[in-house]
Amino acid sequence: MTSPALVGSSTVIRHVQHLVHKFADINPVLIIGEQGTGCQGIADALHQQSEKFQYPLHTITCEARDGFLPEYLPQYLEKHHTFFLVDIIKLSVNDQKYLLEVIKKHPDYRWIVSGLPEIETMVHNNTFDQDLYYRLAGACIFLPPLRERKEDIPHLIEFYIQKYNRLKSKSVKGIAQEAVFAFMEHAWNHNIAELDNLIERLVILKSSGFIEVCDLPPRLRNLITDNINEFYEKTQIPISTMDITKTTHLVPLKRSPFPKEPYPTPAFEESSHIDQFIKKEIDLGSGIDFYRVVEEFENRLIAEALRRTNHNKNRAAQLLSMNRTTLVEKLKKRVVSSTLKLDGARMKRNSMFTIYDGLGGANQEFEGASDFLPLGITDVSND
Repeated sequence: MTSPALVGSSTVIRHVQHLVHKFADINPVLIIGEQGTGCQGIADALHQQSEKFQYPLHTITCEARDGFLPEYLPQYLEKHHTFFLVDIIKLSVNDQKYLLEVIKKHPDYRWIVSGLPEIETMVHNNTFDQDLYYRLAGACIFLPPLRERKEDIPHLIEFYIQKYNRLKSKSVKGIAQEAVFAFMEHAWNHNIAELDNLIERLVILKSSGFIEVCDLPPRLRNLITDNINEFYEKTQIPISTMDITKTTHLVPLKRSPFPKEPYPTPAFEESSHIDQFIKKEIDLGSGIDFYRVVEEFENRLIAEALRRTNHNKNRAAQLLSMNRTTLVEKLKKRVVSSTLKLDGARMKRNSMFTIYDGLGGANQEFEGASDFLPLGITDVSND
């Protein structure tokens, strides 16, 4: 049984994995983390690895009203039980003192407690009982927010796709590389809980095949299409870093046929980013770098076309009156020219799941390029 809070290979999450193993039978344990980081999953993992696993784990969501814990807890106080108290900072001062006495009085009970990061500030300001805090903080696990472990996002995407393929009887095979980059750029203010909800929705809506950029909600899709030049500078992976010799077993991309009706061609508005770019960048009076300006203007045109067509390359090429091959070659050129390197040591192959780059699978026009970015994580056969 794998908790998503423990999925990944980043330095910070490997440290959490280590602490969960070390603290399996330590009592009590304090888990500090923002909302949505997966404190419940860490508590479950601690319980599963402990000697008290055969006894039930009882979860209590703390309430702010005075007297809540003395009223609620006694009915569940049975020997060898493990308790997980959620949001301990909500407890009143009297309930905090009551909990400290219960912990001292019943050393045979296992106590796992979670709190938001501001608990340390509350201790400093004397709004949280110091004796209770230091009793709990002897074994403390800090669960990092998703923004501090973004290299784990591809692993989490795979975890949740596999999870919801099983739960919803779907057959989503993977996700476009460009879509992964959009996930990496997103803020994830609600952490892995937000990622969980989004992947569930995408799997249900997509049902099969690959999740592409056009399937993403606007808040993620626009991270790519609003500024394609900045996007490619940040995210491109040189072909030389990809393993292109072992991709024959991967499932090829199946594309929809080219639309029969021509895509409508709206005029670019005068107030568009392109118009603003022209007014801001082109100043012949002070001199310009002609080739740089032309390249940046081309990037803005491509970005605008992709944005208006929900990142559909066929339609974007039609909007720009160019062949799709020409458009893709321009995009691929930025892939090759980028200097950003991929840490290949963290990418592992999994034949059942791939991330593809959206450049056309086995299409002959990309012969010699890698169309897939393989990815794997540890076994997640159980939720």
